[in-house]
Amino acid sequence: MHDSVTVLTRLERLEREGRRWRALAVGLGLLLVGTLAAGFATPAADVVRAQKFVLEAPDGTEHGTLALDPNKSPYLLLRRDKASAILTLSGPGLALRGEDGKRGAFLGVDSTGAAKLDLFSPKVLDGVRLAVQDNGTAGVYVLSETGSEAGSMESFPGRGALFTARDKKRLPRVIFGLDEQYIPTLMMLDNKGRRRIGMLVNPTEEGEALFAIEDGQGLSRGELAQSFDGSVKLRLLREDGKPSYEAP
Repeated sequence: MHDSVTVLTRLERLEREGRRWRALAVGLGLLLVGTLAAGFATPAADVVRAQKFVLEAPDGTEHGTLALDPNKSPYLLLRRDKASAILTLSGPGLALRGEDGKRGAFLGVDSTGAAKLDLFSPKVLDGVRLAVQDNGTAGVYVLSETGSEAGSMESFPGRGALFTARDKKRLPRVIFGLDEQYIPTLMMLDNKGRRRIGMLVNPTEEGEALFAIEDGQGLSRGELAQSFDGSVKLRLLREDGKPSYEAP
């Protein structure tokens, strides 16, 4: 009898110890799970990663795109009907189109390193351009219907400023302003780019003025000049450059 009681007492003690160990094991497991969860918790600031984002209207119409172009440069495109705006780092530049899809503007840096602002009419190609070249030349350019320069007003770094009017072949026909030596100049050229009429004022204290007419070979054939003393002289020249008439 005594032996039976002793055995039962020992069994009860072992069961109580087993329950304590199981409780301790469960607690350690919960602590480990909590530690791992804290280590892999998502940061407060969410980060969304994708190669392309598309903005859609409820009807499924696309109104915007944020993606990479074939050269892996990021761009943002926003559009509504024919109107659009594109911001890209391929340049970089900002291009705008009006509701007609033609009238627009461009602000950016082109492949030559020139910074420019272009304003286009509904004909798309003609308009006005404001540009600063990589060499420091700055100018305003009027563009024809073909997109070529019809007229320009340019300032050259350390070399004066000129206004130029061009024909359909982009050849200069009228040039006036300050040339590279800062001499006031007016030139009229023919359809082959040859100077035919020229006027200038020398940058000297006397400020001598000259009006000249040239032939198709670029040879001066008539000159009207003002000397340093204020007198005026007229010269008509032959093809060999020798005068055929002078007055006075």
